[in-house]
Amino acid sequence: MAHLIPENVTDTTDHIAIPEGQCLLGRHPDCDIHDLFDGNERVSRRHAAILQRGEKYLLEDLGSQNGTFLNGIRISRPESLADGDTLGICGVELQFSDDAGKQRPGSHEVVIDEDESSAHVMASIGIGLSTITPPERIAGASAERKLEGLVRLLDGLAASVESDVLLDNLLEGLFRVFPAAERGFVAMGLVEDQLPEIRATRLRESVPDLSLRISRTITQQVLNTQQAMLSADVQKDVAYSGSQSIAAANIRSFLCAPLIDNDGVAIGIVQLETHDASRPFSSQDLEVLAAVTPQVSLALNFSELHERAVRQAELDRDLELARKVQLGLLPHQSAKLDGYDFYDFYEAASHVGGDYYDYVPLPSGRMAVVLADVSGKGVSASLLMAKISGELRLLLATRESPADAVAVMNDSLCESGIAGRFVTLVVAVIDSESGVVTLVNAGHPSPLLRSADGSVREVGAEMRGVAIGLFPCREYRPFDVSLAAGDSLSIFTDGFTEAMDADGELYGDDRLEAALSQPSSDLASLGAGVLADLRAFVGDHPQSDDMCLVSFERLACE
Repeated sequence: MAHLIPENVTDTTDHIAIPEGQCLLGRHPDCDIHDLFDGNERVSRRHAAILQRGEKYLLEDLGSQNGTFLNGIRISRPESLADGDTLGICGVELQFSDDAGKQRPGSHEVVIDEDESSAHVMASIGIGLSTITPPERIAGASAERKLEGLVRLLDGLAASVESDVLLDNLLEGLFRVFPAAERGFVAMGLVEDQLPEIRATRLRESVPDLSLRISRTITQQVLNTQQAMLSADVQKDVAYSGSQSIAAANIRSFLCAPLIDNDGVAIGIVQLETHDASRPFSSQDLEVLAAVTPQVSLALNFSELHERAVRQAELDRDLELARKVQLGLLPHQSAKLDGYDFYDFYEAASHVGGDYYDYVPLPSGRMAVVLADVSGKGVSASLLMAKISGELRLLLATRESPADAVAVMNDSLCESGIAGRFVTLVVAVIDSESGVVTLVNAGHPSPLLRSADGSVREVGAEMRGVAIGLFPCREYRPFDVSLAAGDSLSIFTDGFTEAMDADGELYGDDRLEAALSQPSSDLASLGAGVLADLRAFVGDHPQSDDMCLVSFERLACE
């Protein structure tokens, strides 16, 4: 007979004999060993059990709050006891004594009651991708039916692409394999301290009045231990004797197995139930379910990959549409103004971007050139760009000065409640007759003026105001630049100057000025030369920011 020896006890008369079959440990007076835990509120009323299974003894925690420890390690499933092992329960240590100590089972060994004629059977089996039930283990009169059902079930999984269809096929197949099953469900989507969401359900037609309920006790035990569980009679299973959720669900016998992803994380459960005590599930049923669930997990993984690919394809289509909409907001052709030539270039870093440029015809032979850079990239930046483009075009056409238009645009953006977003921009209003360009700069890189002799210099750095969208009620100061014949002005976003090569070096202001100073026959050649120089510098390094460049040149009179 096996014994428990309390800590610091040397007299053999104080050894505690372990009753045959089952020994309960806890504070409740009905427990076989309770005196040791009197006054210890950390010990649960029914804390742990020692189960005798043939020649083996198993230690099992009964869902206690503070855990049961074997040789200093908290157990999460029934563990075999060997002679000399130490049990720890909330500070109380007991040595297990058995002359015929046994080795613990492997990680996939089934822990079952060998006598299935008993009133109830509590069994568990570890789940993993290597969990396989050989056909010869599926024995008995129902073997042929079970094998046929398994083949059809696995065929159904292989034919399923969408996860919802896959889970429905799974339950349909399991009901064929397990005719005793009266209700079943798959629950997934684990959230801390919450039950998973029921994703698929099935009820036997003969019992339409049974409602599906999920037991927190069973779910947590299966997920925490990552073991498939069987109880042939829940009402007599000490592990679930205090569970209100099981009683409310009217469960008599159940099979429950975890679904485990490729990273070894439990992502859900499959559970089959019956309320008919005369048709309990068996340990053989447990092995069959344990063999199926890893295949289900693999199928779910492939289904997730497929659904992710579908979502990505839909996203790509949406982004392509957004790109077309955004390009539709940009000028379809270069501006036309008597005595001036124009060049523009735009390229987003992703499908859509936050850079924006526009040409706005104004009265009295004037043209407003706008170039803006919305903070950030992607869809959110492009949506804000769309707002700016529409409002600013109207403001430039209706306000007396570009500085006034920018100030009103700033207030509108500040009042919109779009936190964390701002816009830098330059507005250049060209007077075609005088050659005077009136500029307003709101936090943007200073434009570059190229004289007819090829020299390049920055203009208006000291007149740069704050980006719009940050502070309301700001005034912006305009300044004038006169263009002589052959002079050109270039406005650009920082996607040019901050373009990087493979070593992380920036293209920079000096290189841009040098590229703009190169001899060229016309403005288009000059712009193409700047792009060629930048691309040669960047090489194969990916573009990290949107790029926009607008240049205009005053032509010589014919």
